This record gives sequence, structure tokens and C-alpha cells, in this order.
Amino acid sequence: MDSFFFALTYPFRGIAYFLRRPALWKYFAAAVAINLVLFAVLVYLFLHYRQDLVDALLPARWWHWLRAGLGWLLTAAVFVALLFLFTFVGNMLAAPFLDLMTERILTELGETLPPSRGPLRALGRSLVNQTLKLVFFGAIQIALLLLHLIPVVGTALHPLLSTLVGVAFLG
Repeated sequence: MDSFFFALTYPFRGIAYFLRRPALWKYFAAAVAINLVLFAVLVYLFLHYRQDLVDALLPARWWHWLRAGLGWLLTAAVFVALLFLFTFVGNMLAAPFLDLMTERILTELGETLPPSRGPLRALGRSLVNQTLKLVFFGAIQIALLLLHLIPVVGTALHPLLSTLVGVAFLG
């Protein structure tokens, strides 16, 4: 049981290690800057083109209240899709900087590493890893949709399991 509580200290020990080494901060700053710029661009595009998207997908001849309600549902769905896109692309673009930071930390800790293959190779590896993760996530979500074929139990289990899978993949 002591090892469980000792393991809870690892995130704080990692943060302390990171704060004591300013040379690592540039890698962190680059990854955060890329993600902030990407997030700002996606939010701007979302807010700028939201009404055009609603107008394009929902006919103007529908009742106003129905159109407004469906417009907000569509907005919520697009926003969730953009969050997944942000996570996917942000991880892919930040991967070379995080790889360099990891190599530096492991070198400081005395680990022997294979020769570095460069940032372009890291970007390619990240693209493959993120694509596989996205395909795997989609396959699991499709499998979870099949739970709806089981009356009552499947319908009750799907939201819980789907949420847990989403949290696991985003975390």
C-alpha cells in the first residue's frame, strides 16, 4: 500500500525536476506555443464560419425554433469534433519538441539512447501513431454502438463506456 501512495508523488516530483532545469523550458514553450496558436486558429475559424455552416446544412424554410435548436446541436457536435482534431493535430505537431525534451532528460539521467533521427522523422512517427490512435478509437466507438442492439442494458451502458473511452484516449 505504501508503494501506491509513493506513486502519487511522481507527478509532483516530475514537475519539481522540470522546474529545476531551465534548459528544458524551451521545448515545453515550443510545444505549448504550437498548441495555443492551433487552438486560437480553430476557435477563430469555428466562430467565424459557424453561422455559414448552420445556414448551409439547415434549410431556411424550417421553423425558426427548430432551426435554432438544431443549429445549437450542430454547433456542439462540430465543437466536439474540433476538440478531437485539436488533440490529434496538437499532439502530432508538438511531438518533435517533446521527443527532444525526453531525449535530453534521459541523457541527463544517464540513459544510453539510439542516435537521433531528426525532427522530420519524429513528425512522421507522430503522424503514424496519432492516426493509429484515431483509427483504434473509432473502431472502439463503433463496437460500443453495437451495445444498442442489447435492449435496456446496452442503452444504459453505452454512454458510460463511451465517455470512459473518450477520456482514456484524450488523457
